[in-house]
Amino acid sequence: MKTYKIVGIVLKKKDIFEKDKIIELFTPNKGKKQLLAKYANTTSFKFSGTLEITNYIEIIVHKGRSFHIITQAHSLKSFTTLRSSFNHIATALFIIDLIQKTTLENQENKNLFNILMTCLEKLNELENTENVKQYFYQHFLEVEGLSKTEKKEISDKEFQSIFETYTNKAIKFPKLLIKSI
Repeated sequence: MKTYKIVGIVLKKKDIFEKDKIIELFTPNKGKKQLLAKYANTTSFKFSGTLEITNYIEIIVHKGRSFHIITQAHSLKSFTTLRSSFNHIATALFIIDLIQKTTLENQENKNLFNILMTCLEKLNELENTENVKQYFYQHFLEVEGLSKTEKKEISDKEFQSIFETYTNKAIKFPKLLIKSI
């Protein structure tokens, strides 16, 4: 099949060549996928705004020799409200970083995709960032088979220890703004 449709959440964008970008998409059925967005660094790029990090998108992809090339894209959900709060976008990027560190290309993980989608929806509703982190910590550990039987609050340090032992990758916690009283 030369052309296929795929949906997912944009995890990362990276410049490649002069005018193009590599888009890393996390999908429920295909895990992480790296796709080429040709001419993404030009003013006439037809998908500008659609391929932003945290966006849930549907795209049509053409399978080329070296790259899978995005030919059409539209946003299914853009989570614009979470972008209005520094703490919420920082927490979303933190969770996305953890997802990137634990998933492989073409590794199906519907449960982890659903956890990410739920976290983005909660952050978009401007729920307390600590509550969203707790939700992520508990469900992530459960999906990865690392949770203990009791459901208690997990500290950042405890999660960091489990995560870094499990993945052998370091966590960089977000620096959040302190609310004034």
